[in-house]
Amino acid sequence: MKTNLIAIGLITVFMMTFLILSLAACSSAPKEITIMGGSFDKAVATMAVGDSLTLILESNPSTGYQWNEQAAIIGASSIGAEVEQTEHKYVAPDSKDNMLVGASGQEQWTFKALNKGMATVYLDYSRPWESKAEKTFTLTVTVK
Repeated sequence: MKTNLIAIGLITVFMMTFLILSLAACSSAPKEITIMGGSFDKAVATMAVGDSLTLILESNPSTGYQWNEQAAIIGASSIGAEVEQTEHKYVAPDSKDNMLVGASGQEQWTFKALNKGMATVYLDYSRPWESKAEKTFTLTVTVK
């Protein structure tokens, strides 16, 4: 009887330890952060290594304007890349009300945090044949 109680106690301790460690592992899973640009031109984000961040900016290529992908500058404050661009796409308007000629959609960039440090993403919204940007957007990312 005493042996059975000890065995049950050890199994209970083992199961509780396993449960606590499993819950702790779930809480540190990478998360996704979304930033939607509005009337502002600067944003700040804090991420952990492994997190993903999606930047969404309104875009209207039917007017000739686009977010200049070649102007996207990811500047690392130390040796090595802190963030990596993993995707860039244009998303057209999806509702019938927004399917009017000239309706704007969105450009979306996804970045993944690789290393601790700080990085800056700079984009300008312009027509390729014009030298002056209509607007700019700067995102400063700190990876902890």
